Amino acid sequence: MYNCMCRLARAALPGSFLVEFLPIMKYLPEALAPWKKEGNEWYRKDTAMFQGFLDEVQSKVNPGQAKPAFVAGLLERNSGQLSKAEASWLAGTMFMAGSETTAAALTVFVLAMRLYPNVMKKAQAEIDAVVGRDRLPTFEDRDHLPYIQAIVKEVLRWGPIVPLGVPRRVMKDDFYEGYFIPKGSLVIGNIWAMNHDPTIFLDHDEFRPERFLDETGTVNVTPADTRNQGHVSFGFGRRICVGLNLTNQALFIDIASLLWAASIEPAYDETGAEIVPSAMELLDEGLVV
Repeated sequence: MYNCMCRLARAALPGSFLVEFLPIMKYLPEALAPWKKEGNEWYRKDTAMFQGFLDEVQSKVNPGQAKPAFVAGLLERNSGQLSKAEASWLAGTMFMAGSETTAAALTVFVLAMRLYPNVMKKAQAEIDAVVGRDRLPTFEDRDHLPYIQAIVKEVLRWGPIVPLGVPRRVMKDDFYEGYFIPKGSLVIGNIWAMNHDPTIFLDHDEFRPERFLDETGTVNVTPADTRNQGHVSFGFGRRICVGLNLTNQALFIDIASLLWAASIEPAYDETGAEIVPSAMELLDEGLVV
């Protein structure tokens, strides 16, 4: 599953294949187009993998053993509307899109807590005051944990994991601030630059959740044109990430639970010197970092 996600992330990166610059190459037979053969083989292997996962859930749905989950509900309500391949790819792509991105965002969170321990301590103080030590945080606590909500926004703003977004093609000729953009042009949204725009985000390179709260620390404040997200990491328009609500909820409960249970402490090298991780080093996986 992870290999499939990595392949898709790399394949979706503009310029990955020569055919993108020479569209006539798409008419070449598979024997003369290695990228076609490779893509078809990926599709066959990944389809078999996804259908295997689907069959495993199906074997539990029939006798009523399946726990409540997306795939179980899909199988129970499908009624032939989707083919087996369609249903398996629907479930598979949802899992890949949600797992890779959420895991990467949590890595950014851990890095931020290591570099900004004052933020971590402030968040833990809020959790201790609202939740206490006798139980884990729940979604019912969300409205009473504004600083944790602000941390979620700042994680996605400060370290967008898809820094250049998903490439788009222009549907018709357009003009933008004096520039002519012909129909069919490839447009890449610089998510990183927008999230670090100094005219909108003062001290934009600093991890500061307070930027999303008013003076009382209780009222949500977000820049205009961000759909109340505080950033543009989910994209734009009709093709905005359909999983944005799921991502926000998952990051909230994960971050709240991690801070409730643990602190992110420094590591030390063999000489006893504190190891300070870089805020800029990253692993490039194509669209996702």
